[in-house]
Amino acid sequence: MLYSLFLTNDNDINIYILHSSISDEDIKKLENYIKDKSNSRARLINLKVVDEFKKAHTTFYYTSEMYFRLIAYKYLPADLDRILYLDPDTLILNSLKNLYESEFEENYYMYVPKSHPLAMTVHPPLSQFTNQSLYCLEPMTSSIKSKLIEKTKAQVRMISDMKLAQHILSHNKGFIISSQNSLLYDHVNWTKIPLNHTELKRMLCVVMRKDNKKNDINIAWNLICTLLNKSTIY
Repeated sequence: MLYSLFLTNDNDINIYILHSSISDEDIKKLENYIKDKSNSRARLINLKVVDEFKKAHTTFYYTSEMYFRLIAYKYLPADLDRILYLDPDTLILNSLKNLYESEFEENYYMYVPKSHPLAMTVHPPLSQFTNQSLYCLEPMTSSIKSKLIEKTKAQVRMISDMKLAQHILSHNKGFIISSQNSLLYDHVNWTKIPLNHTELKRMLCVVMRKDNKKNDINIAWNLICTLLNKSTIY
């Protein structure tokens, strides 16, 4: 994985290795390998952790280290914006830049004709779109459509054609709502307004048996609670 990573990515890379039993000698060998193969563009950061998963289900192929990703937040620097987890048997064929910089949170946007007064509004509530003609650009979940109808009291229609969405905006026929997975390109005829300050947020629900005694269930639950209390979603 490391060699293919260096062949396809020419930016500086910090590589964090979480382990419980690798010797200092082997860590030093790995550091030298990374420095050599990356032309000193990458560096290894050694994080020795306490193995909390000795009682977790493991096999010859699936060792307790597989679970370390669940406790990575305890050991990684607090000022990290994001991390990219890679399995060591991954063959990397292309640059990871676009993947690393992808939006992992589910964000929605409203496209408004440039001439409309709302195009100049900062952080408008959904109530400001009351009785407007709203079009959701598919793919869009039914729960988002229902939330829009509830908050705007508007008739919300689903469309799947990008050209139709552009026509609606160019001729001031309505507003377009889309997720980050189906964005329109920037144009002088419309303005893109982020909606991540509104009720268009997805919630995480966790369902588990109350009498479940498996140790890894409690670890996963505590991890979810910890991450949901952070301002950044990992």
